[in-house]
Amino acid sequence: GPYGAILADDDGTRVARLSALLRIAEYLERSKGQVVQRLDVRVRAEGVRGEVVASGDASVEIWDANRRSSLFRKAFGLPIEIVARP
Repeated sequence: GPYGAILADDDGTRVARLSALLRIAEYLERSKGQVVQRLDVRVRAEGVRGEVVASGDASVEIWDANRRSSLFRKAFGLPIEIVARP
């Protein structure tokens, strides 16, 4: 890639993981209304679960994050499920 000259060999994994986390954050801010206040994350052997704490209806943001979770799975080797905190 264009940044190959400035990245160390193991930086590719780090960049992929940071990109996946940034994408999840972008999806959760999809409406730009700052509905999502926080994401509490639990990592387990079978996957990652993110619980959204929101000030309003975050169903579209949660749907979008789950719909596009393949980048996270590829970067971390684990599925992620985003849900609204009950």
